[in-house]
Amino acid sequence: MLEYLKSISEEERDFVYSVPAKVTVLVAGSDNKIDHDELEAAISLSQMKKTTAREDLLEYYKHVSERFEADLQKELKYCPNSTEGRNEYYAEQLAKLNNIFPRLDTKFSIQLYASLKGFAKKVAESSGGVLGYMTISEDERRVIDLPMIQDPDLD
Repeated sequence: MLEYLKSISEEERDFVYSVPAKVTVLVAGSDNKIDHDELEAAISLSQMKKTTAREDLLEYYKHVSERFEADLQKELKYCPNSTEGRNEYYAEQLAKLNNIFPRLDTKFSIQLYASLKGFAKKVAESSGGVLGYMTISEDERRVIDLPMIQDPDLD
C-alpha cells in the first residue's frame, strides 16, 4: 500500500486510484464526443506517468497504470449519457477529493492535484483542433482546471 494513502480507508484509496479515469471521462466527454484519440492518449499517459511523474507520485501512478484501462472501461460503461449529466456526475465524484486531501500528506495532495490538472490538459489536447491549433475546445477548457477540486495548497 502506498505510504501516503495509509491514513484513508480502503474504499477511499480505491477511489483515489480511480480518479485519473474519472478525469479522463469528464474531459473527453465534456464536448459531447468521447473520442478514441482522447482515450488512447489517456491510456498512454497513465503508462508513461509511472516512470515520469514527480518522485512522490511514481508509486501512485504505478498502481493507477495497472488498473487504468479497467477503471476507464467501468467509467465509460456506467457514466451518464448526456453531457450535462456526465459533467454533473464527475463534478460530484471529483469533489470527494476535497474531503480526502486534508487527511493526506500535504505535499502529496498538492502534487497529486497539480498532476491531475496536467493529466486533464493532456487528454484535452489529444484530439481536435486544426493543424495543431485550438486543440482544446471551449467545453474542455471549462473543466480541465478541475474547478470542483479545492487546491490543497490554499489551506
